[in-house]
Amino acid sequence: MPVSVRVDTSAFAKSLRKAEGQLSEALIRAMGKSIEQLREESQALAPYKTGELQGNVNTNVSADGKTVTGEVQFNVPYASRQHNDLDLRPGPGTQAKPQTRYGTPGQNYLLNPAVGLGRDQEYHKHIKEELER
Repeated sequence: MPVSVRVDTSAFAKSLRKAEGQLSEALIRAMGKSIEQLREESQALAPYKTGELQGNVNTNVSADGKTVTGEVQFNVPYASRQHNDLDLRPGPGTQAKPQTRYGTPGQNYLLNPAVGLGRDQEYHKHIKEELER
């Protein structure tokens, strides 16, 4: 005598959609924490003369369903030159700023902490924390 078993998959599918939404929200929160940490570290390493560069930073986190993207942007016309031009010599204000674990204030003020935070797996720690919430 055959036995037949039926499983309603709609409840399971609904649970998966809910879990996917929660996972996406957790990843967005983790990216937000990571980007804020990168902003703080890069501001600490930004060259200093008037404070304009250090004070004009925006962050943005966006998600498109498949990808979560975080951005840190310094919004002064000379930000890129200050970051990339290795021939620039730091002035007294920059020299007076303390070094951080990611380098000396001056050039590469955004790149150095981005690489360092990745190497220290800080971004992974944020993801783990948010997933455990």
